[in-house]
Amino acid sequence: MKFFCIVALAGFAHWLMHQALLGLAHAVAFGRFLLETVIGFGSASVLPQLPLERRLGLALNFLNNPARSLPLPDAVWDHSLASGLLLALNSLFWGACFAAFVWAVANTARRYGFLPAGHDGKGVLRFGWLRIHNLLLKHEVLVPVLALAFASAVSVALVFARILWTENLRYTFLVWNLFLAWLPLLLALLVCELHRNGQTRNWRLAGLTGVWLLFFPNAPYIFTDLIHLTTRFRPHFWVDLMLILICALTGLVLGFLSLYLMQSVVTRSFGRVAGWLFIAMVAGLSSVGVYLGRFVRVNSWDVVARPGKLFQGITDWVSDPFAHSTSFAFPVLFAIFLFIAYVLLYALTHLQQPQPLSPTLKQTPET
Repeated sequence: MKFFCIVALAGFAHWLMHQALLGLAHAVAFGRFLLETVIGFGSASVLPQLPLERRLGLALNFLNNPARSLPLPDAVWDHSLASGLLLALNSLFWGACFAAFVWAVANTARRYGFLPAGHDGKGVLRFGWLRIHNLLLKHEVLVPVLALAFASAVSVALVFARILWTENLRYTFLVWNLFLAWLPLLLALLVCELHRNGQTRNWRLAGLTGVWLLFFPNAPYIFTDLIHLTTRFRPHFWVDLMLILICALTGLVLGFLSLYLMQSVVTRSFGRVAGWLFIAMVAGLSSVGVYLGRFVRVNSWDVVARPGKLFQGITDWVSDPFAHSTSFAFPVLFAIFLFIAYVLLYALTHLQQPQPLSPTLKQTPET
């Protein structure tokens, strides 16, 4: 059993490396497209093939069919069994390289204090859970976190109530989307913790900020799940509409709480104007992310899992943003929606409570 698990993990590592190289190849192709556009200004300007492109092509050919990379007659490797055997050995080799890389990263993280030293896998998981638990129960975010936990629990309960009522698992994706909406809040709390400890300019803060930006579009993305109500006539249209809106509102507030925490970090570091410019930038980038998720069907983790498809979607959108009626209008309108909704919520949270009049200013009733 352990052998089959090792083979499966090695195959996954081989596929992951192939996707990473494919994404890098698409990124280089995208860079070529930008250079040709800038240099040629719309004319036919073709740059010569770069050495990096040739090396990426050779590496992809080796990962796709390593048999063809060996100096042997084609007749030897045309046999499917021989080619499959070599591909399996190749996957084991790249899997071992991937395992060595993960081991080196884990040791480096322990050396610099990012992971506790001298613990096994369970100890690391326990340490991470306790750290997240302590972050969520901090006094300054305790009330909104409890409110969002209550809203999430109600949303999940309503989804399961619908499953029991209709005997249909159609809307279980809302539970997964709510889970993804919690991730930006956890990442934002970690960023605030690093900033509070004085670690304002290091690779951990930059890395967590980048991961937060990748996962933030998952919070407002739930609003696009309204498309499931328009595919065909639904006998429970209004019930499903309210269910999706409750989950979408919860996800939006989860995202806005994380955005508020990130804005506070940017404001303390660079000033109030930079904080609001950060909000506008995040609204624009998130709207593009939501567009890619809904129409190109990519996820946040596809930066690692399927970078080729992600870069291909971005390249197609940048090269012709007016290809479809929604390719340009949707990101712009969704960015405006996010920015206005955040400004309104920000204004409501900063509303001052009316103070009672002092006794000396109260008017005496007429007799």
